[in-house]
Amino acid sequence: MQSNNDDGNYPYLSDLKKIRENYFLRPDGNNSDHLMAFLKEAVRMVVQHQGVGPTYQRTKPELKLDDVAANAQLSDDLLENPFDVLPSLMGELEGSVKASHPFMTKNVIPLPAWTYFAANLAVSLYMPNAVTGEDAANSVNAELKVAKVYAELAGYDPLVAGGLFTFGGTGTNLYAFKMGISRADPNFVFKGSQNNLVVIGSKPAHYAQQNATNWLGLGRNNYLTARSNTDQTTDLDDLERICVEQIRLGKRIACIVGVGGTTANMAIDDFEQIASMRDQLVRKHHLDYTPHVHSDSVIGWSYLHFADYDFQDNSLGFSLKALAKIRRASDLAKTFKFADSFGIDFHKTGYIPYVSSMIIARNKQDLANLGRDSQMMTPLFFDENAYNPGKYSLETSRSAANMVGTWLTITALGKKGYQILLGHAQEMAQLMRDAVNSESNDTGLFVANNSSYGSDVYIRCYPSSVIPAQQYEKELHDATALSENNSYNSDFYSWLQKSKFSGADGFAIGKTSASFYSPAGDGVTALRIYVLNPYITAGTSLELIKRIAAAKTEFDSALELKPTRAATQKKAVANGPNCWS
Repeated sequence: MQSNNDDGNYPYLSDLKKIRENYFLRPDGNNSDHLMAFLKEAVRMVVQHQGVGPTYQRTKPELKLDDVAANAQLSDDLLENPFDVLPSLMGELEGSVKASHPFMTKNVIPLPAWTYFAANLAVSLYMPNAVTGEDAANSVNAELKVAKVYAELAGYDPLVAGGLFTFGGTGTNLYAFKMGISRADPNFVFKGSQNNLVVIGSKPAHYAQQNATNWLGLGRNNYLTARSNTDQTTDLDDLERICVEQIRLGKRIACIVGVGGTTANMAIDDFEQIASMRDQLVRKHHLDYTPHVHSDSVIGWSYLHFADYDFQDNSLGFSLKALAKIRRASDLAKTFKFADSFGIDFHKTGYIPYVSSMIIARNKQDLANLGRDSQMMTPLFFDENAYNPGKYSLETSRSAANMVGTWLTITALGKKGYQILLGHAQEMAQLMRDAVNSESNDTGLFVANNSSYGSDVYIRCYPSSVIPAQQYEKELHDATALSENNSYNSDFYSWLQKSKFSGADGFAIGKTSASFYSPAGDGVTALRIYVLNPYITAGTSLELIKRIAAAKTEFDSALELKPTRAATQKKAVANGPNCWS
């Protein structure tokens, strides 16, 4: 009779034993020191070779995409020592953004907290699949805890509300729209689209909304957008006009989507007003369903951490300018309670790595109503008393490690930790705005979003021949002037990408074709700085503005007053979601 440790007599066993020891955790876990050494070496190597610039240093020219694929091959042999593969890590990272660098401010890219890495790795060793508590047991309960915390902060009844982790902002919108579809057309799950459903958002919204509408099979033409105000909030009169128009056309409104924190300006709609408008539509037009209201708040959710902050006492000592912006964002975030659901991207303003997102519904039954046919699921779920989110989740493979990692991180940082991080970001962003404004006439730089309630700084650049403030006001009502300067800003940014994004003196910032929309609906191009990194200081903030100004002077000199390409470039027109280009 064979013992439990008897492998038998197979020719491959010697290699299998090497794989076991070098690649996997033993059942008793007593080779975990090998794993720790492996991780330590991986981190040591990538940090040692990261370089000093805002992007990971390059040692070789960038390959064309066709060449990347052509050169990829799988080895025929086993690499007995996994340490031998680690040197390739540096090549895989070359050119990547470095979230920790104070001059890397391209997008909403936070520095991820170590608590997440530790928890995610530890839980991943055991591979709990969070579709069912039968397998994941307590680890999937982290989902319930996270949903409860943020439902309560938003003002929902935590005993009635529910939430699900998903794969990003597109995922949160998919869930919201699907909940709305279930209300507006219960037969959709059986018959599919009858071309009678619409989703209505606003022009500054992220293209993820249009993407979700497309993937749900509603058709992009059935995603409609209301005009925006200059602060990027939704024009509620235009939103109501579109809703009424669609109802009269015989359409059913699956979802009304308000902005819950745009990239530009941290614009947050008043969801009490949107919900009230929706309720009036239901009564006035005798609708036999209630359109779902969703807050696309994957950035603005983080200001829920200030829900009970004493702004009068201001115990953290934020400056008056920063405090006013924080309070405004917090007050509007509190109106999420009037929406039927809202989205969270922890990997945006939660200081957690990709991908960690959550949809939270006022009523968890709206999520349960998305459930699959029970006969289809019979082979998978046996314990009716277990938490089984896989019965209605979009994903049928779900990482419990992500849930636990997120839960431990938000638990460790707490409300105070997030208040400090977000408040510091606001302080540094305001410092940058003030620095740009104080030297505007000399540098040709102009802050395009002084009224922003977020930690974003949008800089509009002007040739040395004009006074920025005057030109800015002119181009808001002069499409030709706007188009010409959009081209100038785009040309400058292209030059920055080639000349200034790497090296010791480099800085990596972003660009948007629609920092906001002019009264005529034209996108206003601007450079984008998004402040989240806790290592950004007053000194580095001022230095970044100096580097941008110096780079612009260099660009202007090289330009030698050549005409812009405005005559040949198509304008950015507000005919759909902001693509963050």
